[in-house]
Amino acid sequence: LFRSFLAPRFTDTIWMYKPQKGVVEALTGHLREQFGGRFVPTTQEGVIAMLRNIYNGKGVGMSCDHNALESSGVFAPLFGIPVASMTLLPRLAQKSQAPAYFLLMERLSWARGYKLHIWRMSEGIYNTDLVQAATAMNQEVERAIRICPAQNEWVYRRFWDRPSGSKPLYKTQK
Repeated sequence: LFRSFLAPRFTDTIWMYKPQKGVVEALTGHLREQFGGRFVPTTQEGVIAMLRNIYNGKGVGMSCDHNALESSGVFAPLFGIPVASMTLLPRLAQKSQAPAYFLLMERLSWARGYKLHIWRMSEGIYNTDLVQAATAMNQEVERAIRICPAQNEWVYRRFWDRPSGSKPLYKTQK
């Protein structure tokens, strides 16, 4: 979907991704850039490349709905439950003051295609308090989930990482 629809329309956009290992990375790397767009890994070099793109008036894209490592995230509520949330998006927004948009691709029933939803993220994303900024970001994720809840990755254990002293939410957690 990204390759066929989004990439050609956002050719000057840099997209952040988590590199895979071995042959999988070699195969997906080629496919990833086949239709346009540029991809950078989740490294310091990738962040620098994204900042350069922003300062040159071009776009950046990333997924903001996955657990963040403790060193690069904060706990912020998602549907009222504290979840490890990335702070890269709020930090980039604060540093650049560039407009931040949320993109959601909704799969239509009966293989009728897709519906692209795009909206401007709330001003809360620019808050210098990273917990407040991450909360604003998570509210946008909630909005996206409410648009098409059946298409959310409910099997993804988003609430795996818990704040210190919190009880686990999954049976297999220690």
